[in-house]
Amino acid sequence: MHPKEYERLAASEESYWWFIAKRRLLRQCMARYAPGIQSGEVVVDVGCGTGATLTRLRASSAFAFGLDYASNALKYCQHKHRGHIGQADVLKLPLADDSLDLVTALDVLYHQSVSDDEAALSEIYRVLKPGGLLILTAPAFDFLGGPHDETNLSARRYTLPRMRAKLTRVGFKIKKESYAFALLFPVAFLLRYFQRRVASKATAPSDIQELPSIANKLFLGLYQLELAWLKVGRLLWGTSILFAVEK
Repeated sequence: MHPKEYERLAASEESYWWFIAKRRLLRQCMARYAPGIQSGEVVVDVGCGTGATLTRLRASSAFAFGLDYASNALKYCQHKHRGHIGQADVLKLPLADDSLDLVTALDVLYHQSVSDDEAALSEIYRVLKPGGLLILTAPAFDFLGGPHDETNLSARRYTLPRMRAKLTRVGFKIKKESYAFALLFPVAFLLRYFQRRVASKATAPSDIQELPSIANKLFLGLYQLELAWLKVGRLLWGTSILFAVEK
């Protein structure tokens, strides 16, 4: 991710609807598939970024820690979580075998710094305890790639079958899989079409743009409908994929 994007992320992740929705999705998955996470259990947010997700995880466990490869991200994160963060590569986690109860990896594996995403999954598998849970999200569908991906140094996007195959080869048991942000899908598709046909790459370097407060609340309210459905079902399309998997 380019340095300026970390500044944008740090300024918006507490209030921008997409980040709030992603954390609500994580909380819903934890409540369903990791209800036993308590203050004494060890949780690591791999790719913790500027720290908003880690803040929520630390509310569930006093032993919640964040790791990120990017020093620019940790520069912002350390103001919130000094002593609970560290710099590390997901391909070589500085953690013992079978040591974690929960790992979160939200929009991490798609990144250019992850040269081998399946090896990264194997490393997460190694550090999880038997019965431990991994919750991950990642961008979906190659055709939705655009300037935002370039800004965020994206290397790949996924489909559910593609990620499912990687996870099962590593040894994970699938508990939940779905696409996410389905309501955003038509907007994202049209935006990418416009960017390819009309706009220059410099026109929209990032999808995270300031919204009027009423629009931000509207998007978040609509996403609550999707969250309600994801409690009982799965979505057949979306701009992201979601997996909750067990070692």
